Amino acid sequence: MATFSVVATGTAPLSYQWRKNSTNISGATAASYTTPGTTTADNNAKFDVVVTNSVSSVTSAQATLTVNAAPVAPTITTQPANQTVAAGQTATFSVVATGTAPLSYQWRKNSTNISGATPASYTTPGTTTADNNATFDVVVANSVNSVTSSSATLTVNSVPVAPTITTRPPIKPSPLGKRPVSASSPRAPRLSPISGRKMDRTSRAQLRRATRLPSRPRRTAANSSASSSATRPET
Repeated sequence: MATFSVVATGTAPLSYQWRKNSTNISGATAASYTTPGTTTADNNAKFDVVVTNSVSSVTSAQATLTVNAAPVAPTITTQPANQTVAAGQTATFSVVATGTAPLSYQWRKNSTNISGATPASYTTPGTTTADNNATFDVVVANSVNSVTSSSATLTVNSVPVAPTITTRPPIKPSPLGKRPVSASSPRAPRLSPISGRKMDRTSRAQLRRATRLPSRPRRTAANSSASSSATRPET
């Protein structure tokens, strides 16, 4: 409600008629006038009063009524979302709220206030696996009331580790006469069958020549003729 009043002089009796936007208000005939409960539709309405006696009448200056919207309690329109990070990374939680300004924010971790976490979003320090399954929420407040968001859960995964071979594969069995082969071992040296020592390239070549079977002599036309003569019976 709003109350308007006027002070006038002149020969009594004085009569009063209040007006809203130049229209008489029924029953508003006193030196002051109190409006009914206002709404935002009454904003910028003009009020004046006409004062009359037996001689004449006079109209006051207009007074303007300003009606502000009633303060609205905060309402959360977007809740904080769950976050998943790897250990060492940070996580960011945010909220969207409406209501009469100014709105204040206080973020909490596991229902305990976080010092300095008072904007509409909150970014954690670098996380550790000890932070896994921690819950985060925020209290939003204004001059009317306060509201607490739903809780968001933080999942912290261990940092992935590159593969490492701790046991090497065994040496593969090889056919008789061949060197054993291993994926991780160097080629085995050729050893002398006599001394058991490692042979150099020259020694290996000599061993190959010594163990090679003698080749059969080539058969020529002359040899074939001689052989035929020697075996032909006399007549």
